[in-house]
Amino acid sequence: MTLFESPKFLVNQTGENLAELDRIIRDLFARYGGRRIVEVDPKTGDKIFKIVFGGELPTNTRHIVASAINDLRHALDQATCAAIEAITGNEPGLIYFPIAANPNDLEGRVGKFPPEIRDAFLGFQSYPTGEWYTGGNDLICDLSKAAQRKHRICCKIGGQVTRISGAGRADGGHISTRNGATAYLPPRWDITKNEMILGISGPEGHLNYDVDITFYVALYDAGPLTGAPAIASLSQLRTVVSDIVLSLEAETEHILCARS
Repeated sequence: MTLFESPKFLVNQTGENLAELDRIIRDLFARYGGRRIVEVDPKTGDKIFKIVFGGELPTNTRHIVASAINDLRHALDQATCAAIEAITGNEPGLIYFPIAANPNDLEGRVGKFPPEIRDAFLGFQSYPTGEWYTGGNDLICDLSKAAQRKHRICCKIGGQVTRISGAGRADGGHISTRNGATAYLPPRWDITKNEMILGISGPEGHLNYDVDITFYVALYDAGPLTGAPAIASLSQLRTVVSDIVLSLEAETEHILCARS
């Protein structure tokens, strides 16, 4: 077993987990979609016109996304330890992949690393983008912050309006209302309530307009990644982490070969 086998395993396993998540999502959306309902406010009698998603996310989706975020963060730490152990020949101790506030902070954090490998870590620019300096890697910083919420990360159904049209027309030029109904334009999907309110009216009111919605599974309670499409975001993170792990492995091999 090589020192880099474990972080590479975590990256590859994340890919398999995301493929399973994609199958779950495709099956969910093949069976369910948006459903229009009218709710009556018990206090006022007002009618609330809504679209809700007709199905529920399987419980294992939460485990998959939380594991993906944690495994990718662990892969960075394990690759860091592997590089330092290989270069020094000693156990690295409590060493983590450096996440910094800015370039100066990053230079300070890698100051305790072997000199030969410091430039590699500086090149990853693992700090947020800022105004007074160039570079930065917001995605890696977002991953780190999300991993800090590992016991709370879950998924929600997200929705994006792709088209609005009035009753009987496709140009969006007419919204059918009656008796003081108010249409919410543009309507917005509420990720916390799993619904979209189209409008509201009094007890005798009426509202009718058509909305096309594209549904997706979004990360939730995941720090700065909250609301982001789960598959796309985690796949992008996996690619970034994989590149870092492989880069550290290659640089470590180069350093060891140069010594021999």
